[in-house]
Amino acid sequence: MPRVVRSGRSGTWGAYLLAVASSLGYATLGIFALFGYRHHLSTVTMLTWRFAGAALVLFLWAAMTRQRWPNWTDLLVLSCMGAVGYTVMSWLFVEGNRLAPVGLVSAALYTYPALVTIVLAALGWEPLTRRKLTALVGTGAGAALVVLFGRGDLAGGGVHLLLGITAGFATAVVYVAYIVVGTPVLRRVSAPAASAIVTGTAAVALVLTGLGTGGLQPLAYADSWIILGLVGPATVLAVVGFFVAMQGIGSGQAAIVSNVEPVGAVILGWLIFGQALSPGQILGVGLVIGSAVLLRWETPAASRRRASRSQAL
Repeated sequence: MPRVVRSGRSGTWGAYLLAVASSLGYATLGIFALFGYRHHLSTVTMLTWRFAGAALVLFLWAAMTRQRWPNWTDLLVLSCMGAVGYTVMSWLFVEGNRLAPVGLVSAALYTYPALVTIVLAALGWEPLTRRKLTALVGTGAGAALVVLFGRGDLAGGGVHLLLGITAGFATAVVYVAYIVVGTPVLRRVSAPAASAIVTGTAAVALVLTGLGTGGLQPLAYADSWIILGLVGPATVLAVVGFFVAMQGIGSGQAAIVSNVEPVGAVILGWLIFGQALSPGQILGVGLVIGSAVLLRWETPAASRRRASRSQAL
């Protein structure tokens, strides 16, 4: 990835604003997916067009900036990450937003930093410190509040809420596997090139899935704005904005700012679809976000070591 020279305080603020824009871009994924469902678009149709459009932009970006492409072994790993890992977790996340409020699904997804901490400690890659243990407790408590304060909806027959939150947690689990498998490769391959390959192979896998199941629909002109939303703010702005912000302020600070995402999802879900959360669920979301911030608050040296792990939905 080409190095970006900081341009003083204004450049730093610009990088922070890009990190916020990236997070809000990710927050729109569930919103545009809900619009797609209301227009009777299938999950495979939305994800196929999303990844195909994003891959085109990312391949052009990687080519124009002369990124270094991976060797055949790394290419195979990245292709599997896209065709299997990225496809599955994106499918789970989008389906979760169909079943539960977007803020709750995003909060469930943001348990992944805690899960990554547990896995890395188990593998002996990183120590389990007191700060990390505190964050793990906070994440668990927040996740429990999100579910427990939704028990009234569950008792009323809203099983879809539980399924949606479960899909969010499942997305986090798949994301952890994705990070663990991809970490060694992303230390050798530039982020733009890796992202182009991952999104491209995800698009190919979804096309084959859609053709095999008959779920891939032709895109009507009236629905094109939904796909543009999925490709533009929810993918390209989110990915490119984060990478540029990471160069300007470091991956650690950019990752901390990215915790704006579930907050943005809660606000957008409330403003656009009237998806209100109970005070207890809002507290749970806050605990999850606060714990993620605590886990990601790193020294500059630790931030550089973790730069290659920063990859988004």
